[in-house]
Amino acid sequence: MKKVLVMLVCICLLAAIGCQASPEQPLIIATQQPRPEPTAAPTEEPQPESTTAPTEEPLSESTTTPTEEPRHIFPLIWHTDSWDYSGDIMSIDLFGDGSEDIMRYASYENAVEPACDLFINDLKVTLEIDLFGSLAILGYDETFGCFDILVYGDACSCDYIIYQLRYDGTSLSVVSSHYGFLYSVTADEIVICKEINMFGTWSSVRNYVMKDGLLTPTTEIWTNLENDMSEDAEYSCVLTLKKALPVTASDGTATELPVGTRLIPISFIEDESVTIITADGTEYLVTVSCDEGSWEPRINGIEESEYFEDLMYAG
Repeated sequence: MKKVLVMLVCICLLAAIGCQASPEQPLIIATQQPRPEPTAAPTEEPQPESTTAPTEEPLSESTTTPTEEPRHIFPLIWHTDSWDYSGDIMSIDLFGDGSEDIMRYASYENAVEPACDLFINDLKVTLEIDLFGSLAILGYDETFGCFDILVYGDACSCDYIIYQLRYDGTSLSVVSSHYGFLYSVTADEIVICKEINMFGTWSSVRNYVMKDGLLTPTTEIWTNLENDMSEDAEYSCVLTLKKALPVTASDGTATELPVGTRLIPISFIEDESVTIITADGTEYLVTVSCDEGSWEPRINGIEESEYFEDLMYAG
């Protein structure tokens, strides 16, 4: 009987010890994205030569249902310094798995047209630029399962091109391209700067967002950065009329500005209109047209240079 009681006591003690709660473990929230496993060894296929200039349209269309709001982005890298030479290397652990993604580029020597190869690890895309400028790697896009990478470079005579790339760890591709260069990148918007050739050449900006997987402008209007009419401006941007200029006032009335009027453009809608402001602070709209085969906009069928004393063009 005593042996039975002793065995029962031992069993109870063992059960009590087994039911004790284990020490509480800290909650771990994974923030990195898993690096996809490649299904086959990466191969480098020959890159077809591009025969078209970059446009404001994407190179490939999104197949997902359009969203109502643009994606909130967070720039993982906003690299403002140029890559000074071919072969310069940048590395970052994008997927947070301890494996770095190595980025580099290689220019084509003695190429007739600007071109270079951009590499991420063993993956490659060929771009129609020869010198890199800024680079921005945006936050992970869960819809497309990739990182968006924006790079720009000089194509020819300061004609910059921005490329939007997609990288998912096993593939790298170009999805859109735009003329201009990256002016700034924040969590909410991307600002692109571009030379607008209307009433001369002007450095102008507009905002972009990532929407439906593509770099998309929020407006069709480009805002002129060089709009200082003050006497102590670093250099004069003011234009002077040598021919009466047909304009539309803010109330919609058609009128003309006389010879000698001093003005400056403040915004543009490409190939369509220019908003100007005169020395007294009044704004007017000037409608223009761009004939096929002619680089110079026309006002009432007359080349714009006929209306101004001097127009400065770049390029």
